[in-house]
Amino acid sequence: MLFSHRTDLPNNAVDIGQEDEPSDVIALSGSLIDTRGAIWRLSADHVVDFTVFGMLHSDASEAVKGYARHLIRNNAPIYVTSQISRLIHITNPSVASTINKACENGDFIPRAAYEGFRKAALATVSLPQMGGYAGTYVRWYIWATDADYEAFSPEVAAEFEQLQTGSNPQGQAVLRSDPSAGPLHEVEMIALRSGLKAAGIAGTLDLQDLCLAWLYLSFGTNSKNLRMLNEEDLIITIALDGGCIYELRIPRIKKRTRGPRDQFRTRRLVGDVGRLLERLIEENKKRPGYYETKERPMFRRSNARVELMGTPFVRDLYRCTTSWPSSRLRATAAALGLRSKTGEDLKLHPRRLRYSFATRLVQEGASPQEVADALDHSSVAHVMVYFNARSDAVRPLDRALTMLLAPVAQAFLGKVIDDESRAARGGDARSRIRHNSPTMRSLETVGNCGSFAFCGLMAPIACYTCPSFQPWLYAAHEHVLGALETRRKKKLEQGADPKWTQLYDETILAVALVIIRCDELKAERAPT
Repeated sequence: MLFSHRTDLPNNAVDIGQEDEPSDVIALSGSLIDTRGAIWRLSADHVVDFTVFGMLHSDASEAVKGYARHLIRNNAPIYVTSQISRLIHITNPSVASTINKACENGDFIPRAAYEGFRKAALATVSLPQMGGYAGTYVRWYIWATDADYEAFSPEVAAEFEQLQTGSNPQGQAVLRSDPSAGPLHEVEMIALRSGLKAAGIAGTLDLQDLCLAWLYLSFGTNSKNLRMLNEEDLIITIALDGGCIYELRIPRIKKRTRGPRDQFRTRRLVGDVGRLLERLIEENKKRPGYYETKERPMFRRSNARVELMGTPFVRDLYRCTTSWPSSRLRATAAALGLRSKTGEDLKLHPRRLRYSFATRLVQEGASPQEVADALDHSSVAHVMVYFNARSDAVRPLDRALTMLLAPVAQAFLGKVIDDESRAARGGDARSRIRHNSPTMRSLETVGNCGSFAFCGLMAPIACYTCPSFQPWLYAAHEHVLGALETRRKKKLEQGADPKWTQLYDETILAVALVIIRCDELKAERAPT
């Protein structure tokens, strides 16, 4: 069966063909869609314009509208718009001529129209994408035949039922580790996390952008999950020790429910991200129209979408649009000055972060069932690509590669100082960060801690990636780097889990960047 058939519709909205087609259609979401004119609004973000289909004979154009109504009742708006946009190729002059001639003569639309459709589509889409377009045409034709539209031949429909149209290739960006569309390279992920940490401390990034990026990194969601978040979805529980436990109710999508907020998955949030969302909610209260609507989106527009006034979608008056998450991630990458491992501007978008999230789970030893659950898939079928891509392979990280990738990773967030006299806690012996050097068989001071709070993390491993660390210009950072590299190599030779190296790689890249910064400062001060 090509589409699920709903039997719970009222009498004026039954899923039939051209006879007695209602002007108002009840969508899968429960919204009432006005289908009287040439332009139909399906949601706050999706509109279908049938104007271009007006060049077709009414037998064909009405079949397109009838099919669209069928899709509206059974599918999400984004799917409906994508399918109708693919059918636009039947308005190609050559294809339209074939269709119109058949309709005018009282004949069936022939198989030749399908061949013309494929030819017209291939002028604008790639061959691998063609399967999806061909499938759309075939499903439309079979549905129109079953719905008794006069211009559609049962014999041609029977041929189409046996036709293998193919489909768009799935997971190719992951399998190829595509540098612009696949999972982020480890150093690119380090650079993103480091940049977000630094921007959060300095307040140099818009709070909405900061929260959005951290949520993508935390959960690998689709954009709609985050767009549909409301403030009420942040759950805060006070623990027995007085601390806060943060959880987030994430709306589920693609689960064939009536509304986009009918089902949720509750996920645990790390404290830092939870506190950011608390701040965001307080900031939202200062935005215009905060108390005008019942629903209060987590990611809120500053201006109302006036085109939604008087429509069933007025609840989304201040909710961000479909394109907003992608545009904000691009802006975040630019604001942080992120670069790819090849030195180009980093292409950052939601799907890459979803790929990266799943890839990291595989690297950490998650099972297919665990990855499917984390991505909110109903089966493991769509996650095996991450395992087939051998995401658990250890990337080599020799000294030359380390020094090359360190500027890309930007893992060091502190500031190089000449000596302890320039330190924030200069003269305080407790602020000194020491390294136990196997080479020199002694404790070497490599810098100072600029924080006045108790840390408790392992020094100097955790220090080089901390914004409060102030490494000395003339300290032996090379000894720290050498010790980390030796330990990494030894652990792998002993059969340690490959994911263990991730704990050290960020620090290794941070130490390498300190060495580079020190060399640059020394070169600047050298007499000419």
